[in-house]
Amino acid sequence: MTDQQRGDRFARNPIAAALRLFATQLAAVIGIAAVITVVAALLGQGDSQVSTAAPDASPTAGPSSGAAPASSPPAKSPPGGDTPASSPATSPSQTESSAATSTSATPGRAAKRPKVDVLNQSAGAGAAQTTAARLRSNDWRVGRVDNFRGNVRSTTVYYPRRGLRDEARALARDVKGSTRVLEAFSTLSDKRLSVILVR
Repeated sequence: MTDQQRGDRFARNPIAAALRLFATQLAAVIGIAAVITVVAALLGQGDSQVSTAAPDASPTAGPSSGAAPASSPPAKSPPGGDTPASSPATSPSQTESSAATSTSATPGRAAKRPKVDVLNQSAGAGAAQTTAARLRSNDWRVGRVDNFRGNVRSTTVYYPRRGLRDEARALARDVKGSTRVLEAFSTLSDKRLSVILVR
């Protein structure tokens, strides 16, 4: 078809000719876009392969994939590997367990000492148990641990009439504080020492 024939045809049907021209240009644009998409996909795969290979090529990589970075050393444990004590204060049960260990370490001394009744008149809740635990840790053999209803004026160690005065004085030193030493009255044990705790 010559140029003149095309021109005549275009003059006769300009809409059809415009549509053909548009279709030709659209096909060219789609082709160019497809080529660009393929090129971009190829370049993207190349980048991902490079990025995934990079850690393997690093000279600082550890023997296992889960190894921690060298810049973050593990937390140091306290000297000796023990965890720090939570509090200097101990409960009566803890004191009693340590007291039992101490008593078992010197059984001869504890066996020679008389038993001690620890009675709480007004020294506060738990005072008798706490004092009993401290006495056990000092190798005293504790007998009765209980409350006491009476009118004792201050913390006192009582000894039976048959003796034990020297032991009562030693016990008063372990009770600590201002502690008197007196001969026992009738309602206390006539075989054991007695401590009555008063606030």
